[in-house]
Amino acid sequence: MYDVAVEAFNRIAAVIQAGATTDEVLDASDFIHTSGFTIYDDLVHGFGGGYLPPILRTRQTSAKLPASFTFRENMVVVIQPNVITQDERMGVQVGEMVRVKQSGIESLHQYPMRFVQCER
Repeated sequence: MYDVAVEAFNRIAAVIQAGATTDEVLDASDFIHTSGFTIYDDLVHGFGGGYLPPILRTRQTSAKLPASFTFRENMVVVIQPNVITQDERMGVQVGEMVRVKQSGIESLHQYPMRFVQCER
C-alpha cells in the first residue's frame, strides 16, 4: 500500500508543471484505482493563506468532475495521495508541498519522503 502511495505521488508529481491541467493529474491518479485501492481525502490542493484550488480527488471518488484548471508557475500545491483499502479499514498518506515550476516541481520539504519506522 505504501509503495502504491509513493508511486502515485511520483506519477502525479511528474505531470505537474506550468501549463499542466487537471486532466493530466487525474490520468496520473488512475494508478491508485488500477492497483486495487481508492482514496479518502483530497489528492491535490492549492495552498497559501488557506485551502485553495485546485482541490482534486480521483475521477472515481469525486462527487462531480472538477472544474478545468491549469497550473501556473510559482503556485504552491500539496500533493498527498492517501491510499486506502476499498473497505476503508487501512490506509496510508504520503505527500509534500511543492512549488510549480516552468518544467516540473520543487519540493518545499527538507526531509526526504521515506517511511520512518520507530523502534523501542
